[in-house]
Amino acid sequence: MKTLILFLFVLLFIPNCKTERKYLNQGTIKIIFTFDNKSNKLDINKSMNCLSSRLEKYCGLKPSLLKVKGFFQFSVSGSIDSMTLKNLFLLKGTFGLWDTYDYTDIIQMLDKANSLIGRLNLVKRFTDNNDSLYSFDQKRYPLYNKLVPLLKTNGTLREGPHAGLALMQDTALIDSVLKLPSIKNLFYKDLLFLWYAYPTVGYYLLIPLKTYSKIKAPIDNGMINSVSIKKEADGKDLLYIKLKNGYFNRLDTLTMFSLRRYLVSTIDNHVFSIDKQMYVSENGEIFLHCIQGITQEQLKLLESILSFGELQLIPKIRSIYVEKY
Repeated sequence: MKTLILFLFVLLFIPNCKTERKYLNQGTIKIIFTFDNKSNKLDINKSMNCLSSRLEKYCGLKPSLLKVKGFFQFSVSGSIDSMTLKNLFLLKGTFGLWDTYDYTDIIQMLDKANSLIGRLNLVKRFTDNNDSLYSFDQKRYPLYNKLVPLLKTNGTLREGPHAGLALMQDTALIDSVLKLPSIKNLFYKDLLFLWYAYPTVGYYLLIPLKTYSKIKAPIDNGMINSVSIKKEADGKDLLYIKLKNGYFNRLDTLTMFSLRRYLVSTIDNHVFSIDKQMYVSENGEIFLHCIQGITQEQLKLLESILSFGELQLIPKIRSIYVEKY
């Protein structure tokens, strides 16, 4: 059987969460939350079912629900990290498996963007307070002072699914300029740029994705039949994503056209996997082989989120506490 193995470099995001991580156990975990007042009842019910299913999948026990004066409370026994619990509630869970463009596919477009930035009198935005990874001719290559090309040790361009490396504080500026209509029109119509948090803290890699239609991923949540964790003979854990009948051909087509490129997996438009080892199972299974320090909690979190589709409404968490036994 052929398989598709993606080596995961996982980065999960928690919106508007600044509380420190702590482990919740030795009691009943209580999560009190609300939804926006304008939310309709149908969307709330769908979201409640999704949240309940995520909790049950992760903790192994069905949570009990209490509703009082517009507030909802889930109670569940078990042990869970507070950061993981917030991820279960605050991640929408939008999954995408994408084809990518290679740097060599877009280098000429990036060069043209440098020239256009000069003609649009935007050079100063890329040179003021310049704290770049590498110094380029500021007039000729203003963009490269913030979005630095990846080079090999011999000075030649490094191939791969990237458009350059940037400091975290420069990503907003780069995004805003690349979205200008005159600059956006320089690139392929089906190209979508997303950031990937580089292993070195504070650095981000810009990934050029190839969209399917209307900025959609070729493989998304609606095509997932089931998700599970299985263990290989060597003891390593694999995340199995089985597609619904009717979507196997799309997976075959995606990997066939990606033979010289990479496949990228995303959750909520954040890149968490980049890999070139592409094989397709005969029954529509994708095998995600997690390495590089991914924890069992992170793997279990992915399984719990991807098993139940996208969360319709993102709740507002009011409090989380443990009621001791």
